[in-house]
Amino acid sequence: MATDPLVDGWVASIVAILEDPEERQNGQNFDPLNYKLVVLLLPNYLEELATLKEKRTELESRLAITKKQKDEEDAEEMTGEEDDEEQLSEEEIKTLKRELGEVKKTLNKRKDELIRRLEQARERLTTEQCQLLVLSIMQRDLEAQLNRYLIVHRRAVITAIENWWDKYRVTLQEIEGEQDESKMQLTEAWS
Repeated sequence: MATDPLVDGWVASIVAILEDPEERQNGQNFDPLNYKLVVLLLPNYLEELATLKEKRTELESRLAITKKQKDEEDAEEMTGEEDDEEQLSEEEIKTLKRELGEVKKTLNKRKDELIRRLEQARERLTTEQCQLLVLSIMQRDLEAQLNRYLIVHRRAVITAIENWWDKYRVTLQEIEGEQDESKMQLTEAWS
């Protein structure tokens, strides 16, 4: 394992925040999954988590729809109306709940593996890879900052051009024509 104080410091900071509840409170907006180092070192891990989250969301929404349909069905039974929508059986609902529980358990287990996977990925890096990683992160930060400056400057230019358009939209020929017309009216008025 090559040593790189900067990358080692980033890993240590992430681990400290994840392991220490007080640190977690100090970094309230800190999401380790969105941290630049994690995104670059563990893309497969993040993709796996995203897939599990999508599956969890899908199962939760199916259960919510089923619960809503069941509530509507109970309300219809009270009013005497019937709906021909296909309902899930109790066994299917239990299966969905069991699947949801398994997905949540797997998701929590994968989230707990973050520190181990991050440290393993760090250990596999050579000195050159550490340098490239740091340069890549710095380049992304610099590009993002420059894009923010560019957007602000672009807005200022657009505002200036719009102001100029409002101010100078009347052409010189139109102004001279109005001036000539005003001269003629004044001449006629004084004559």
